[in-house]
Amino acid sequence: MKKAVGYIKVRKDRVNSQLNQLVVEGIKEICKRNNWELVQIYQDKVTRRSSHKKESRKLFTDMKINNSADVTIIFCFGE
Repeated sequence: MKKAVGYIKVRKDRVNSQLNQLVVEGIKEICKRNNWELVQIYQDKVTRRSSHKKESRKLFTDMKINNSADVTIIFCFGE
């Protein structure tokens, strides 16, 4: 079974929105349909384009050091 991680970049004021919840569920559904194990969903909550993106750095570090996934699903919205 392939391993997958998700990454979402969302504006802070939309973190609890229905759209954000749909994106999270969508990532889970993509993994389920493809028989991929969802390892983790990383989510950066930003206020502007130059906001510190700590979770994206963690994603890249985890991928480089641990080779934690075969597939990465990325979704950015809110800008």
